[in-house]
Amino acid sequence: GALIGDLSAVLISQTPFWSGWFRAPKMETALIPDFDRKIEGICRECTREKITAFAGVPSWNLVLMRRVLEYTGKSNLLEVWPDLEFFAHGGVAFTPYRKSFAKLIPSEGMTYLETYNASEGFFALADDLTRDDMLLMLDYGTYYEFRSGEQIVPLEGVRVGEVYAMIVTSINGLWRYEIGDTVEFTSTN
Repeated sequence: GALIGDLSAVLISQTPFWSGWFRAPKMETALIPDFDRKIEGICRECTREKITAFAGVPSWNLVLMRRVLEYTGKSNLLEVWPDLEFFAHGGVAFTPYRKSFAKLIPSEGMTYLETYNASEGFFALADDLTRDDMLLMLDYGTYYEFRSGEQIVPLEGVRVGEVYAMIVTSINGLWRYEIGDTVEFTSTN
């Protein structure tokens, strides 16, 4: 049968069993439907763990991280988790959140990896951490088209610097679906 549901829940359901040995919080806590109870459970479970990485939506993680500081009475997350070094994020653009994260995690060694994902699929990820653009994933079962005004062009027809609405056809059943996001190409190589 096919899995249907929220992207996060589908991903969690497809995670190999052994990943539970290396993750926090426990699956039961991560799946608590009530947001406030989930945050409190994560604070109780994770503030005593060795956490080195986070993954998720920046806005949600900010709420969690600020609550962790309230819960622990610490002034930044490195006082809670001194080995914290990596944050993979997606779902929303990271630029508006960058300063907030730098304040919460005051480390020059912190690595931020942006991904462009949505319920419709995984489309791009940062392949060069010194740049703010991302590399379009061409081998994830998605055919891309781009709309500029009334004109729709295939990937090979895009121009650098032009803003396009993205249209996807994918193996998950979407057919020429305009996802509602706009993209601008910085390179066609």
